[in-house]
Amino acid sequence: MATEETAHHSNILKLPRAVATQDSFNIDTFEVTNFPLFPQDREILKELIKQPVIYNTDEDKDYQVHSHLHTPASILQFPLNETDRTDILKLLAAFLVTPNCAGLAACQIGINKAVLIHRISEEARDFRQDFTHPVPITLYSIHTIRPLRIKRRRIGKDVFQ
Repeated sequence: MATEETAHHSNILKLPRAVATQDSFNIDTFEVTNFPLFPQDREILKELIKQPVIYNTDEDKDYQVHSHLHTPASILQFPLNETDRTDILKLLAAFLVTPNCAGLAACQIGINKAVLIHRISEEARDFRQDFTHPVPITLYSIHTIRPLRIKRRRIGKDVFQ
């Protein structure tokens, strides 16, 4: 996880705080572009935001859930059942409390679902030359991921291209 200050192109920059810690954040009015939050969801989110997030990159190997990184993720079925909805709320809560977070996939926090959440804030304009427009917090359900086939050919004794 990023620290609050980091070196970026030889400059020390102040990284954006987590969404949930920003002054403008209000759980009662907070919206996700394509995922409606019901009053009971907001109550669950309030509790989930208080809990620590365990990332698959954390140092403590006892808490890591790498099996999710090697097992095909299950596809969300619509309408969502209660388990899937709770998993999405856990992902959303993790996203909200992670500083400098542009996006987070469910497998990064031990949830074996093909879903991710991301946003591009206006602050990205200062860091990216290819910035075109901000994107609000949006949830993506990934239905199909096919591995790329890499054609390898021998161009030398033990060199592949």
